This record gives sequence, C-alpha cells and structure tokens, in this order.
Amino acid sequence: NVGSLGFVLSTSSGKKKRKKGWKGINIAGSYNRISNYRSEELMKGENKNNSILDAYIAEANSNIGTFSQDLNPMRERLAYDAWLIDPNVEDSSKWSSVLPNAGMLQQRTISSTGRMNEYSLSFGTNYGDRVFIGATLNHTRLNYKEHLVYEESDALDTINIIDKFSITEDLITIGSGFNFAFGMNVKIIDVTGIEATLGGYFSTPT
Repeated sequence: NVGSLGFVLSTSSGKKKRKKGWKGINIAGSYNRISNYRSEELMKGENKNNSILDAYIAEANSNIGTFSQDLNPMRERLAYDAWLIDPNVEDSSKWSSVLPNAGMLQQRTISSTGRMNEYSLSFGTNYGDRVFIGATLNHTRLNYKEHLVYEESDALDTINIIDKFSITEDLITIGSGFNFAFGMNVKIIDVTGIEATLGGYFSTPT
C-alpha cells in the first residue's frame, strides 16, 4: 500500500543570466491517501432486560392498528416477516414480540473498508523573478463500505421459542469531486531599494 507518491518536472528558459521574460515552468503531480477506513469492531454482552425487538415494538405501536403495510419496511416489517413480532393476542390494536420478558446474548460486529484519495496536478512559473504564478487542480475520491451484523442469541438455551436472530446492514458510500487553486505573488522594488511583495490566492470548493 502506497500512502503518497509524487513527481516534479522542470523546464528552463535556457538563459541562466536572463533577468526578464519567463524563467521556465515547473509541473508537479502527486497522490495522497487522506484517510483509510479499514476497521473492525466487536461489541458483545448479555442483556436480561430488553431486546432490540422492544424498540421495534415501540415504533410499530406508534401507528394506528396492526396493519403490516404500515410497518417500516427496513425495520419492523422485516421482524414481522421473520415471525419476531405479531399482533398482541390480548389487544389486537397493539404489537408484541416473541421475547416479552426474556433477555438475550447481544452482539454487534462492524467491518469497515475504504479510503479517501487525492490526486493533484500543479504548475508554477515566474516572470523575471518578480512575478510568481502557481495553480493546482485536485481530484478527490471517496470509497467507503460498512458491513454491520447485529445478533441476539439464547446462549444458555433457556428460551424455548427462539434460538437466535440476526440483522445485517450494508452501507456503500462513493463520492468524487474537483477543486482548483490559483495564487500569484508580485515583488515590488521602489526607488529606494526597499522590496515588498504583494500576493493573492483563491480556491474553489470541492
């Protein structure tokens, strides 16, 4: 894995003692890895008080009635299709889970990969060693992937109605952008021989 790479090419006017005119051009290119998102996370513990299904039940019960089409298709509806939540047998207007009072061994694993890279192309030149000009074009690329697995299991085999269930989520983020920067410095010499430099710079957003 290469974190950075660059090169510089330089040309001259061919007249080293030349005081006026353009003194040549410098061209540079570079590659930099700004961020590396590779990581692994594991969280695990026994929870005797509640389950993620309790959060699903709270969200499902915020709707009126027990209509499956009203459930969030990415959360409660998945739990309903997996027989993890159902209408309450004592109150058909409410939802209940298959784990009303049971705790489970809970585990969450997150695997992340990806990186953010920047590619740059720059040039610089000067006129008579008094006017200095430079510009850079940057191209930034982002590629990020995240794989999450959440699992609840009956590690002690104390719950008859369920052994374990898991939820898997995948996130993919891809982005790309450009920005341009330009700068100039001008060296000013007055009649007394005092030097002063004026400069300016601007950059566009990515």
